Order: sequence, then C-alpha cells, then structure tokens
Amino acid sequence: MGLRDRTKEQLIREGHRMLVQMCRSDHGYDLIAWHHELCETKAGGYRWGKRKGTPKNIENALADPAWRADVEKIQHVDAERSAHNSTNPEAK
Repeated sequence: MGLRDRTKEQLIREGHRMLVQMCRSDHGYDLIAWHHELCETKAGGYRWGKRKGTPKNIENALADPAWRADVEKIQHVDAERSAHNSTNPEAK
C-alpha cells in the first residue's frame, strides 16, 4: 500500500509507531516533545534541530485543524481500546 492509499490517521499512527520503535520512548502525538527528543538523540539521522525554534512543518501540522482532529480521534480510540482491554483481559 503506497502513501497515497493511506488515510491521514493511518500515516499518523505509522509515524508514531516508527518513532517509538526508533527512539525506545513514547511522547504520544506531541510533535514538540518528539522534536526535542530527536534533536538530542539524532535518532534516525534527524537534522531539523540545527536551527533555533520549531520547524515550519511542525508548526504547520499543529496549526492544521484536520491534523489536530485526526490526532484527537486517534487518542480517543486508543483510550477507549485501553479502557476496554483493562476491564476485559480476554480482549487483549
């Protein structure tokens, strides 16, 4: 499946999964926290930490209502799934 075949939600989830695996930490969907982590560790060859401030692509994502809505939806689904799994151990 190519990038164009995936929903924004799928791409956000895949990006998060990749970051967690690469950094061995989890900042959820907090782009600023991930930026700071990657600037410090240089994980994956991250090179956006050379300039002061927040990279424009992060600012654009944070200012995008559709991106924020997708992240809220993901967090809501994840919270429901987690609550369901904690009350129903067989669902895991």
